[in-house]
Amino acid sequence: MRRVQLSRLAPAVFAAALLLVPALALPASAATDALDQSQMTVSAQLPDGVFGNPAAGGAMEAQTFTAGVTGQLDRVEVYVSSNTGTDALDVAIEGTATISNFAGTFTAPDGTALASATVTPASTAGWVDVPLPTAVGITAGTQYAIVLSTSSAAFFNVYGVSGTTAYAGGQAIHYGGGQWYPQGAELAFQTYVVVPQTCLSGAVGGGLTVTAGQTVCLGATATVTGPVRVEAGGTLDVEGATIHGPVRAERPAGLRICGARITGPLVVTGSTGAVVVGDGGACAGSTITGPVLLFHNTGSVSLEDASITGPVGVVGNLGGVTVVGNMVRGPLRVAGNAAPSVVSGNRASGPRSRRDGDHQEN
Repeated sequence: MRRVQLSRLAPAVFAAALLLVPALALPASAATDALDQSQMTVSAQLPDGVFGNPAAGGAMEAQTFTAGVTGQLDRVEVYVSSNTGTDALDVAIEGTATISNFAGTFTAPDGTALASATVTPASTAGWVDVPLPTAVGITAGTQYAIVLSTSSAAFFNVYGVSGTTAYAGGQAIHYGGGQWYPQGAELAFQTYVVVPQTCLSGAVGGGLTVTAGQTVCLGATATVTGPVRVEAGGTLDVEGATIHGPVRAERPAGLRICGARITGPLVVTGSTGAVVVGDGGACAGSTITGPVLLFHNTGSVSLEDASITGPVGVVGNLGGVTVVGNMVRGPLRVAGNAAPSVVSGNRASGPRSRRDGDHQEN
């Protein structure tokens, strides 16, 4: 059998298979977060503020809000200042509960942090962005609370607007003397939510083009007939779809292919984000009839548990590669990739290259 040197193959080798007829450009939802709830009027410094350990007589401040969409809350912004500019302010997202005390019956933080982060506000009042290390799943119509606290002796000023008419979905709540009570005000705040994208389903004729800034998801029931092209800056997420035609991505923002059935070549080059064609976990391996070439990507590359009929080349990638557990009916070449390069458990009917210095291959 003649050995095919995939490392020397230029994209032109696949040109005949990748001639793209005019394809259907479809709208897609972005995977970035978007503003959901807010009260952005800053006309007053609210009384009391945040100081000291609440368990030892300190004070907390909170703003309740009602989610407008279902999704992942990944950050909030609050308008605050510190008396030193160097002390840490704790920001938590909590659920709410109805309580009754001397101030009446109202909703307040329930004391269970769904996520928390620590920031260091400046001594000059302004907006402080608070990315959450773990996004919180929220449900439209459900009330939550942004809770500000500190365990130090520092004092933090909070700002917003007097009265409770500026924002209808919640209010400012102060904790002092061992209990919560409404302040008759609204904190200045913003919440940002990532809304899950809607995957395309059913028949998609004439092919598909993903343009810059778009994220397109193909669901398990989607069947694309025709070429799929991902242009520079676009993102494609294939979750079990069937594609009858070549798939080519040139300088995409990212690409994920899980449990797919592809009849035609798969070529991904110059990706700035991760290229995942199976990950050995939730992203199942795919069945591909045609050559697979993953080359010169700057993001990480994962090719796992795939069944491929045709030559495979994973060459010259800079973000590390994982090529594990693949059945290749043809030659397999993994070479010229930056570390880490893990190659293991693959079976190929053609020659296999072992040029990556730090990989393992069985």
